[in-house]
Amino acid sequence: MAGRTNPSPIDLYGTSVGAFKLAAAARHAPSQALATLAQAYIAQSYETAVTPEAIAAETRKTLMRFLGDGTPAGVTQGVLEILTNPRYHLHIGAVRAHGLLNSNMRGSKQLALTRAFVRAMTGRSALRGMGERTVFSDPRSRHKFHAQDTYPVNQRALTAQNFFDALRASGTIPIYMQPVRFADDRHHGYLDGGLLDYHPVPGNFWPKSDHILLYPHFYEHFKIRWFDKFAPWRKAGPRLLENVVMVTPSAGFIRSLPDAKLPSRQDFTKYRRREHLRFDKWQQIVKQTDALGETFIELCKSGDIAAHIRPL
Repeated sequence: MAGRTNPSPIDLYGTSVGAFKLAAAARHAPSQALATLAQAYIAQSYETAVTPEAIAAETRKTLMRFLGDGTPAGVTQGVLEILTNPRYHLHIGAVRAHGLLNSNMRGSKQLALTRAFVRAMTGRSALRGMGERTVFSDPRSRHKFHAQDTYPVNQRALTAQNFFDALRASGTIPIYMQPVRFADDRHHGYLDGGLLDYHPVPGNFWPKSDHILLYPHFYEHFKIRWFDKFAPWRKAGPRLLENVVMVTPSAGFIRSLPDAKLPSRQDFTKYRRREHLRFDKWQQIVKQTDALGETFIELCKSGDIAAHIRPL
């Protein structure tokens, strides 16, 4: 984005690991921060235990490494860079839990998600009464989010004080991790923003605009809710994707990757006793995607990128 001539800041929105990536992209040295994030994510180890405590500890280490240098002082500096970056205004999506999903008891949360799954197979209101869309927004941004999908938006200021926990909340997987609680809202836990906005689609809450919405993605389709990934037929339609320009790897590129697929969280379990295999596999994928990124940059510079665009 270094060649931009428009001085207006760009609004960035992400949930879960997508929020991690955009936070890294909003640092002063984005390439370095993104590379650090990739290496920190790969380095997570669950060889000894896969418990909520272990997952929380590894996630915290990952965030601390790419936000700073692994130290509290480094994180403070990294957060300051993001919140004062004149080019970008970051928005982090999370879910504010209600009802059984807000319980401290694992069994109650499992029951809530089971009910939500059953409801999800018949409609998109699976989390009605259980989850509230929350967006932590850079206070410099003029963006005001308005729900178009019956899930209201609770928009909160993203500050130096709540930044780390907001980012942590956005990637807090239900059941597998303890919900994040904030000092000013102790009675509610905050969970992975992907529950409601698995692949965030603008038509559900983004302010209407004539501007192009650039969407770096890894599939050729969008799954709106977390449970939609279990329903192959359920994908976001064109109505929700107005003005979206999606950048995604081709099916041929995906086939060229190890195991001919994108890495996933399931790999942590699959390779738990053979972590060196996961490390090698993911490092190979990083090399291939780095090369793909260079190809994309060269295509942008060539002025011929329009020839490679096709309708969603």
